[in-house]
Amino acid sequence: MQDKPLPAEKMSSWILALITYLVLGPFAALATFIPNYSIVFLVISIMLASIGAVGMILVGRKHRRIGQILFSNAFFLLFLTLGARVWLVIVGNIYQWAAWMLLLLAAYFLAWYLPSLNPNLSSLLWREQYTPETPLGKKLLKLSAVLLPIAGSGGALIGMYSSGDGSNNFSLLFIGTAACLVSIGWAQVTSHQFWREDRRREQRSSETG
Repeated sequence: MQDKPLPAEKMSSWILALITYLVLGPFAALATFIPNYSIVFLVISIMLASIGAVGMILVGRKHRRIGQILFSNAFFLLFLTLGARVWLVIVGNIYQWAAWMLLLLAAYFLAWYLPSLNPNLSSLLWREQYTPETPLGKKLLKLSAVLLPIAGSGGALIGMYSSGDGSNNFSLLFIGTAACLVSIGWAQVTSHQFWREDRRREQRSSETG
């Protein structure tokens, strides 16, 4: 899989950057305007989208793994940013929110490093999310498939029709939770997939060497 040329490797850098901004732009807009406009989160969203563009350009220049990691993190962190915006409204207190965000960030980075820390646990979680073998895993896979569009479209609708009087707190809670779960869950799946591919490539290299 890693040895096959990617379509991005045939495109110029500016086209790759434009495609990335078009792909990540809607998610950056959601993180900026949901539940209301924030210049701080606008800057964060632009930075993440730019990191994603750099990652895609690196993939196109055949720096595949680091480019894939940068793009994946930019995409998943945009979802985590959307979740952070929503949780700020739910929690209200900036200090409690900051503590909660630190826990979520810790969970996110743990998801990325889990293959190196505990390959067996990471493999189990990967199988149950990517190719579930148990009934619970299959149900979770179906749930994750619907969380992504709900977190996006649902967040947009809340932003458009929110009355600002707290009547949408339940919906906000669902959107915030969904966005964070999608971000952390996909981070673990993607990280383990990269880890598996790298181990296989190293094994092939050692066998041919």
